[in-house]
Amino acid sequence: MKKIIISILFISIIYSASYACSAFTINNENKIYTGFNENWLPELPGYICENKRNVEKTSVSWNRLENDKNDKDKQIEWRSKYGSITLTCIGNQFPIIGLNEKGLFIAELFYLFTNSPSGNEKPRMFWPLWMQYIFDNYDSIETLSKGLEDLPNPDWWPSFPGSYLFITDSTGQSACLRIVGGKMKLTNISEMPVLTNGLFENYSKRLKYYKPFGGLLNIPQKDTSSVFTRFLQYSEKVANYTFTTKEDSIDYCFNALDSYFKGVWQVVVDYENLSLHIRTDLAPETKIISLEKMDFSSETPLRWLDIHKEVSGDVSEYFEPWNYEKSLSFCKNSFKNSYPNESYFKKEKSRRLIENGAKYPISYGKDL
Repeated sequence: MKKIIISILFISIIYSASYACSAFTINNENKIYTGFNENWLPELPGYICENKRNVEKTSVSWNRLENDKNDKDKQIEWRSKYGSITLTCIGNQFPIIGLNEKGLFIAELFYLFTNSPSGNEKPRMFWPLWMQYIFDNYDSIETLSKGLEDLPNPDWWPSFPGSYLFITDSTGQSACLRIVGGKMKLTNISEMPVLTNGLFENYSKRLKYYKPFGGLLNIPQKDTSSVFTRFLQYSEKVANYTFTTKEDSIDYCFNALDSYFKGVWQVVVDYENLSLHIRTDLAPETKIISLEKMDFSSETPLRWLDIHKEVSGDVSEYFEPWNYEKSLSFCKNSFKNSYPNESYFKKEKSRRLIENGAKYPISYGKDL
């Protein structure tokens, strides 16, 4: 037992330093902005994807991606209700961050204490496709809460901890979606909408001991990967925010993201104008994507944009048609970057996983 505890503590320390993601939402006078730091790997390859509404899709599990057709795996089919813009380091239709046209924002954060749901007969779905399923079908935290029992089970990585989701909608509500005791739990965190990879409920209870939350303790200002310290720091940023102008608010979010364990990708969401503002370590100039300018019609080609392309301002005109060859090339690197298990990628089934992941947008899972 002692060895297990030491191992968990060691893994927690290593992962907290390597995968220190942070998310927060500020809301003052109904002016709502979200900031997110993605910290998986430096120079993390990725694409910004334009996802269409009214597209028929089929779920795929990790097992089905590995083994081509496998009739033992249950599948579900759906038609996307909403278009979305998503960011991926894995593959098209496999997002880790995004915003749909109804103002539902979701970001995935590494979370050591998660697991896949068990003990029920729901279909299993590779976890980033599960995120896309939520973008496709839900317009708010309220509708997601009502449909929670209908969600399929996410398949996390086979031998690596999973994640939880930070969610904010256009009403300014924020929530965390996670797996607790094998069951999905959606927790409203609007009172202090901050996540930093840790046990946020415990952290929220400790805020009262710190300034400016009525306590006497000073909040450390050093740049750190510590999940609790980052929670304190971003909570202070949320508490101190006062709306002046849109431009000042976006700058406020980016300044906060720069201050504490700066992300390799940074995203700020402006809900009033339904836009994403994106910076990366390789392309630090801000890309702006207004969802109102994007083409979500299923009658037009699927498009994407290299997240590190050196363009700035309104980047809607730079999106390019998706194609399988580029998708396969991307997936050969992206799956290895996203799933840190070197021995796995020496196996034949990893080739099938990559090829099937790359071709998912061709038929949206119908041939898998």
